[in-house]
Amino acid sequence: INDTESDIRAIVDFVDGRAERIELLPYHSMGENKYAALGRPVQTFTAPSAEQMDKLRTILKEATPIDTEK
Repeated sequence: INDTESDIRAIVDFVDGRAERIELLPYHSMGENKYAALGRPVQTFTAPSAEQMDKLRTILKEATPIDTEK
């Protein structure tokens, strides 16, 4: 959804000076059943791997002094 290096850099630019902390949360499928129950189309996404999340945290840490710890 927004898990590319360019997405992370755009987020950093957007929150510059407006945030003290950024947390990266992996996608989860908990809402899929709610969409189905409401008769709405369900979009299925794949959760990022632990390695991908670590890579995104590294990019975030390199791009900003904002606290990015888990």
